[in-house]
Amino acid sequence: MVLAGQLAGRVGHQREFYLEKPLTFMVKGFFFVRMKLTRHWTSMSTANKLLWLFTIAFLARLTAMLLFRALDRTFEYQLIAQHVLSGDGLSWDEWGRFTLQPTSLFVPLYVYWCAFFQAIFGDNSLPMYVGQCIIAASGVYPIYRIASAWWSIETGLLAGVAYAIYPEMIFLPQRAVPEFGYVVLVLWMLWAYVKLQQGRVKEIKLSDVVKLAAVSTIAILTKEGAVVVAIAIGLMLIWKQRPLQLALSRVFVPLFVIGVLLFSPWWIRNYNVQNEFIFLRTGMGMNLFMGNHDQATGTDKTMNGDYQLNVRWREFGENTSRTIPDDEQDRDRFYGETAKSWIKSHPSEYLELCFKRLKYYLWFDPTHYLAMNIVYRLSYIFLLMLAVPGLFLLLKSKNLDGVIILSILGFLALYVPTIVLPRYRIILVLFLLMFAGYFVRHLVFLVSTRWQRIFPKFG
Repeated sequence: MVLAGQLAGRVGHQREFYLEKPLTFMVKGFFFVRMKLTRHWTSMSTANKLLWLFTIAFLARLTAMLLFRALDRTFEYQLIAQHVLSGDGLSWDEWGRFTLQPTSLFVPLYVYWCAFFQAIFGDNSLPMYVGQCIIAASGVYPIYRIASAWWSIETGLLAGVAYAIYPEMIFLPQRAVPEFGYVVLVLWMLWAYVKLQQGRVKEIKLSDVVKLAAVSTIAILTKEGAVVVAIAIGLMLIWKQRPLQLALSRVFVPLFVIGVLLFSPWWIRNYNVQNEFIFLRTGMGMNLFMGNHDQATGTDKTMNGDYQLNVRWREFGENTSRTIPDDEQDRDRFYGETAKSWIKSHPSEYLELCFKRLKYYLWFDPTHYLAMNIVYRLSYIFLLMLAVPGLFLLLKSKNLDGVIILSILGFLALYVPTIVLPRYRIILVLFLLMFAGYFVRHLVFLVSTRWQRIFPKFG
């Protein structure tokens, strides 16, 4: 009995030894690799880290563009750019449906971007898309600076990593639409805002105010949605800057004057060719028209992927040319009045469409082909799994700048009543990437602390 007990004890000890040895080896290996990577990473300068992130971001976007590009697809901006180069100025005929005429349907800077490359390279659009990849990749720098200033350097680097490798951001420069630059310019707007917030009012430099006004104007004239972020920044500056009287003279008056001067050429051009003042662009009536009618889905497409405007045109049938005005401004008013008339007579259906748009904005738009893309779906779900806890942590710690909240609410107020597309929420995705970086930083710190408590000699 004694011998049997000794043998059993020895076997049990050996079993524990052989079970413990692999676990010990794995723990040692984990902390050894972590130590080496940490030392190598921390030994690098911030500039080198950002250069690596930019390189990764650029190569990811360039590779995706070369492998999955659809460069032969033509967008409205490119056609208007052709009219600019042919001497017709910013003009558009709505895909041949109307007379070619001066247009204010799009803010102008991205059209001029397309015209610049068309003037040099003609029909070869590849150089333009390479340029878009470079600009898009450069966003790693401002997102790092913003998240570092708001939270921590580690969070800034993680936000930069997330921006560099997130699939939707990688594929953004592949289309001839301005969102790739819109994202980067909004980041620079936020960084200019952060810099204004870092000192007292009497310490604010005029050059910093000029930078905020300039980058905001460029962003808005690239994609009009940037005005939402600009308004959010203005409201937060009013809320935070004290004394208010000094802030008015040093911040708000210069911002207003510089903004008016920078926007004036666009306003003057619009008044000269449209005979009326147009602040940013026309098209609000058309968007309302596409998103709200008897067969509406809440988006610009039907459930089978056809464009709502094409469907609406077919419904007008042979009377189209007599029913819809040829002039762009009159046509947009016609679209808007038609939509408003439908909304007034169908309030419950309109409310249902608004709830659908809210769902599509925060989740997936079933009318868009991206909703069926597994990479798009899984990456967004994974991002939400990291970003939502990060948002809760930021709210709990009261460490979330109000400009983010106001911007998100502003985009919801703009798109939920009218129409939604997946790319309309790209700034929301930008904020989610920052929240995810914050949560991962918190999670890494928590896990590292727990591991060091369990295995102190390996920590």
